[in-house]
Amino acid sequence: MGIPTDCANPLLLLNGDFAAATGWIVGANWTIAGGDASCVENGVPTDGYLDQILSGQDGHIYLVRFDVTAISVTAPNEFDCDLFGEFCPGITAIGSYEFFLYCPDTSAPANKISFYLQLTSKIGDSVTIDNVEVIDITLRLACEMGLSPTEAGLMDWWDIGDGKIMVRMVDKVLGYIYYVIVELAAIA
Repeated sequence: MGIPTDCANPLLLLNGDFAAATGWIVGANWTIAGGDASCVENGVPTDGYLDQILSGQDGHIYLVRFDVTAISVTAPNEFDCDLFGEFCPGITAIGSYEFFLYCPDTSAPANKISFYLQLTSKIGDSVTIDNVEVIDITLRLACEMGLSPTEAGLMDWWDIGDGKIMVRMVDKVLGYIYYVIVELAAIA
């Protein structure tokens, strides 16, 4: 998939429902079948990656959302993901997860999303995931503010905590500068 260019489709990922393996680079420890992706540690942790190459925009905020439907890891190990080299917090329990990640550099070799068990995982550690989405929140926000997708890159933003960001936009016609506080969950 290319960089999203319209407001109707800010998704960056193919087959996040795992109805097919198309688009995924499946490491030796992973299988895609029955509508989900599973990994069972076999003693060769470097084979434990499930990747998809993505096209993103430097400096955008992305929402990574997925379900962990089964997990068994030996403490202190955990299941991890990263998007464009920015890491999600480690996971040790079944549940639905979403992470907002700021990605300053989306170029190779970090131009992907990766799911994996930690390199210190023990033989038999396992995880099953489903319903993976990667959404360009910066693009979605720009579209909701009436900007074109190309103008999304012209916005500045600052994380102000509690799941909120402050966005600065410039009206190119009138020359006004607008500051808006946005709750990320509201646009996800």
